[in-house]
Amino acid sequence: MSVEASRSEVDGLNSEAVDLSSEVTRQGFANLQDVFGDQIMRADMGIVDVYWNEKNVVSDEIKELQATQKAREEALRARFDRLEQALGD
Repeated sequence: MSVEASRSEVDGLNSEAVDLSSEVTRQGFANLQDVFGDQIMRADMGIVDVYWNEKNVVSDEIKELQATQKAREEALRARFDRLEQALGD
């Protein structure tokens, strides 16, 4: 085998190695992008879950406060009605 033939073979193998390494790198970055995308999506979903739970707690507190307010208004109305009846007689 001549030096020229060996050089040509080495150049071909180098070219093949560059193509292969480029493809492996592309695949690696694609996989990395998928992994990061999934992790970011999970993090976003976790944030949404936290805020949704917080919203539910606040909504429940609002309902309780509204029920308490309504009960107090009814009790107050009943007291005034008794006072009006007592003063009206």
